Amino acid sequence: MKQNYDDIPPHRRWAEFRFSVVGRLLSSPPKKGDLRMELEKLSKKIWRHPLSGESVQFGLSTIERWFYQAKNERMYPVDALKSKIRSDQGKFKAIDQEIGDYLKNQYMNHKSWSYKLHADNIKAVTNGSAPSYSSILRYMKRNGLYKQKRLRKKFLIGNEETAFLPKESRSFENEYTNGLWHSDFHHCSQQVINKEGKWVTPVVVAILDDHSRLACHVQWYLAETAKNLVHAFSQAVLKRGVPRAFLSDNGSAFVSKEFTSGLKRLGMEINNTMPYHPAQNGKQERFWGSLEKRLMDMIENKKELTLKELNEYTTIWVEMEYNRSNHDEIKCPPIDRFSKDQDVGRSAPSLEELKILFCREEKRRQRRMDGSISLAGERYEIPSRYRTIESIWVRYAEWDLSFVHMVDILSGKILCRIYPVDKFKNANQGRRIIDDGKNAEVTTSNSSSSEIAPLLQKYKEEYLSRGIPFSYIPQDENL
Repeated sequence: MKQNYDDIPPHRRWAEFRFSVVGRLLSSPPKKGDLRMELEKLSKKIWRHPLSGESVQFGLSTIERWFYQAKNERMYPVDALKSKIRSDQGKFKAIDQEIGDYLKNQYMNHKSWSYKLHADNIKAVTNGSAPSYSSILRYMKRNGLYKQKRLRKKFLIGNEETAFLPKESRSFENEYTNGLWHSDFHHCSQQVINKEGKWVTPVVVAILDDHSRLACHVQWYLAETAKNLVHAFSQAVLKRGVPRAFLSDNGSAFVSKEFTSGLKRLGMEINNTMPYHPAQNGKQERFWGSLEKRLMDMIENKKELTLKELNEYTTIWVEMEYNRSNHDEIKCPPIDRFSKDQDVGRSAPSLEELKILFCREEKRRQRRMDGSISLAGERYEIPSRYRTIESIWVRYAEWDLSFVHMVDILSGKILCRIYPVDKFKNANQGRRIIDDGKNAEVTTSNSSSSEIAPLLQKYKEEYLSRGIPFSYIPQDENL
């Protein structure tokens, strides 16, 4: 399902936009004394407003504040740039306790009424000073006061942004360790035999640090997929830390929702090369040359090569030769430059956190009839405590539908893990009574099921005050 951009909360759009403005200053920090000059350059640029799309400029002090907010947050700099959530978020100022209680009591007696009828009757009771219809509608939905079908008495039982697009090809190098990583896939010049006894051509993904040329992680797979890319990239992060920026081509794995969402949550600037311009990622091409001429030549006579063996040989070659041998361009081993030069990277989160970070987020509508949502053709149960939420946001990866979480889209926090509907378990399990105060006995004098509605009572009083007789003749009178 394609996600509508308007569904993304404004505070998150602002955070990603602010990071796109100052992200380059984190991946390539300016030299001492040059920060103000760089901030002045950014303040003179024309930016596209993240909400309206209009052209805007931002003052130097504003951009400077964004820079230090992101810099001082070691783990998740994008979250540090989010606008603060209002303290009254989810509350209804226009509906006080008295009106709220009256509305709940009125709903208990008239569950089949439309929202508009509820609002009109509240207006009649308060002599026109009632909250607006939209406020009452949101309040009722937030509290689970949904309109229900009227049941006949015989059925009643009881009381129911910016891309790295250089205009010309130039050699470049990031100044800092972990300032920029880049990655690519490469098809092997040899085949391996799989478990079915067939010969297949594997692909390798390599993640390199731009400044040191260090191979952060290299691994072979049987397909070029987002799942395999996330698997390799997570290992690179656990080994070397979290970089500030990432560069790749526009392959389907690199632009997948799972991968790009994970990079954003880690606070990384995302750059993509121009289509059909592989030279922009030339360091990767040079690495493929070394891999083919050194590693693959050394195992060219290996018969019945398996994927496991190929990965073992590759790990040995990367750690024992490539990372420890003098590099022609930097004139030292990559591992030495990586460990000795200034590092702008951050500590790596846990493996469990990485698994949750590299997931897509999508909105689903909860079915009130059974408290479930539809995801990839399967139905997932939403815990009863969230039954009044109409729009459910879930975080998941397409390749692992057993690992699905419900999230709070405003704060980005994980609320709970959800699971597919187990119909056999539900068939042998009793139903709990939902007790949230709405099933309590209602004994209020102003809202009784035996009385007419306040709005009709108001109309009656106005009609009688005019002194006009009823315009009909009872059937028992002679016509």
